[in-house]
Amino acid sequence: MLKQRNQAVSNSINLQDAAFRLEISIRDAIYQSKQIARAAGSNSALREVLKLDPDFEVNVGRLYDYSALDWVQAKRYAKNFATLWLSKALQVAKRGFNRAANFAHSESLYRLEMIAATESSKAFNEGRTVVSDQVEFDAYKRWDATMDTRTCAICADADGEIVSINEQFINGEPGSTHPNCRCTYSIISESEASAYSHIAQSG
Repeated sequence: MLKQRNQAVSNSINLQDAAFRLEISIRDAIYQSKQIARAAGSNSALREVLKLDPDFEVNVGRLYDYSALDWVQAKRYAKNFATLWLSKALQVAKRGFNRAANFAHSESLYRLEMIAATESSKAFNEGRTVVSDQVEFDAYKRWDATMDTRTCAICADADGEIVSINEQFINGEPGSTHPNCRCTYSIISESEASAYSHIAQSG
């Protein structure tokens, strides 16, 4: 019995150590992915704006304003995930360390994937907004949904919606409508906006 108790304690300590290492790796991964996604978003938006105005200059300083918030959010998500992982692992720890760890991993992986996809999409569109908010000439935004079997009714209805560059879409910001949202938006000229609107009305 003493041997079994010592083994249980040892498994618990091993799982706690694994949870801590998992938390650190998830924190760093989420933070870095958001930074990369936001930079990619701002770069893609800048390319679109430069097609409309080759002399456009953007102040990317606002990208750095998100850094501290990204770190806090990454720490919170990682902490919550690691806590959930450890809780599930300890519930089945008597079946063995490896089995407990594998069980907790499979139970929690979907939630982690959802967080990573949602936060990256949100950061990508935040990066685009850093650029679009600085546009002072007439331009427009068009909601672009990924149209497939996974597309929800909200995003499908929003697809193609056009608003002025400094206006908000009816359903909020693309990429932030709901978890796992894959929407974004394109920056288009006034003539393109008119053409798309005419096509939509004709359809």
